[in-house]
Amino acid sequence: MKKEGSKLSPLPYLKHNRRRAASLIVSLGVFAMMIYALGYLLASTAEPFEQIVDGGYKRYTLFYRDIEIGEYETNEEWYEMARPAMDEECGEARADSGNDDIYVVRVGSAPINSVIGSSGVKVFYFDTQDEVERFGDHMGATLVSGRMPEAPGELLVDTNAYKNNGEHLLDYLSGSYKIVGQVESPYYLIYGIPMTIENNLMLMAFHEDESYSIKDILEDKGWSIDYLDDYKYESDASKDVIEDLNNIKVIFTAVAGSLLSICVLVVLGLHIRDRHEEWCLYNSIGFSVGEIYIMALKELLISFALAIAFGALVTGVLIGCLKAFLVDPMGLPLNPARPGDMKMVGIMLITVFALCQIPVFWQMRTITTVDEIE
Repeated sequence: MKKEGSKLSPLPYLKHNRRRAASLIVSLGVFAMMIYALGYLLASTAEPFEQIVDGGYKRYTLFYRDIEIGEYETNEEWYEMARPAMDEECGEARADSGNDDIYVVRVGSAPINSVIGSSGVKVFYFDTQDEVERFGDHMGATLVSGRMPEAPGELLVDTNAYKNNGEHLLDYLSGSYKIVGQVESPYYLIYGIPMTIENNLMLMAFHEDESYSIKDILEDKGWSIDYLDDYKYESDASKDVIEDLNNIKVIFTAVAGSLLSICVLVVLGLHIRDRHEEWCLYNSIGFSVGEIYIMALKELLISFALAIAFGALVTGVLIGCLKAFLVDPMGLPLNPARPGDMKMVGIMLITVFALCQIPVFWQMRTITTVDEIE
């Protein structure tokens, strides 16, 4: 019979059924690791570009007003006619906006790779070394190796951009460009002095933050802006990408969580069925159904707590390896501490734990004494 004050302990069962308990702990821990690692890898596709590429637009805006060009046969002829018109437009923009930091710039592009997919970063070509230096100063770039561009075809590259693609960046540029120096900056920057064949002309306005709107300023002066690439446009595009990736992550988590829940419930159902007679014996010697349920609940709580600890350990090791051997070598600044993904993992584990109560509750309804079983 039950001794007064005695309590059922969850430890004996866990101690004597280590293999079964370990399978539950490992499966839950690996599930948590998978969901967190997926979030980390998907984030490498968008977040660095939102921070480094799109964030650069907080400091500059690209724009122009269409210019009328007569007939021409070659790109060189077009440039000879277009450049004086763009210089005149630049002077008007400076005068009408009161911003002397507006320059004619030629724009190219180069890829920046992520763990999954890639994106593009603009390459800026300035006509003079002074303009190159002014752009670098404005963007907080510090020369850390090599020298400043001095001749057409010479470029500076941010260290993260160089880690990402190295000299292969030059494969995507028209002409025989070469990297003569590297800079450190908060952004992916590739800039220098153009070859004569570059003819994608735009105006670039420098400013201090994203609240500056060259469009509003010039339109108040009667301008009609035909092309505008600013922080709002780029950040909206990044938000769309991040939203799509989050949807993928949610769908994957829901599917994986559902499959895990089914597997855990099946295993737990078999485990509970095996323990039916044991629980009936406890009931026969004086323990109530409530006390038996508390014992079973404690067994689950201990298993889930150990699964969280195990999951945190293996996740930390995996994310550390991904960061050291994959993300950092690609020049992708990405914070391994991800509260949103932690929250998602926590919600899924809580959901699985709640579902585990269903077979436990169901079996509790069938508990009876040993005499009644016989």
